[in-house]
Amino acid sequence: STGKLFTQPVGIILLFGRFICGTILHLSLVDEVTKGLQNFKFVLNHPYMFQSPTTACLTSFLQSFSVTCVEVANIEIILTSVTPTDIVYNFIALAIIAEFDDFVY
Repeated sequence: STGKLFTQPVGIILLFGRFICGTILHLSLVDEVTKGLQNFKFVLNHPYMFQSPTTACLTSFLQSFSVTCVEVANIEIILTSVTPTDIVYNFIALAIIAEFDDFVY
């Protein structure tokens, strides 16, 4: 049996808000995922440059993985928001959370 979560009619403003917020956050996170994957590739191609290539690989992987998890959470939260203000508030909160990895990586 299907749930009733996605069977209720949704207004055009809500759809437009979901689309805009999801797109903006996705475009802001693409560069971070790409940077993590490039670092991962660099470590794999040049393991002799690191004291611990395994740690460097893990760090690069975790950078890409954490950003991907934030994006998946963003999509889930935006799709389940029921008002345009909820979408915007959740988008702002997730955008702030997505910036925390810049302090670590």
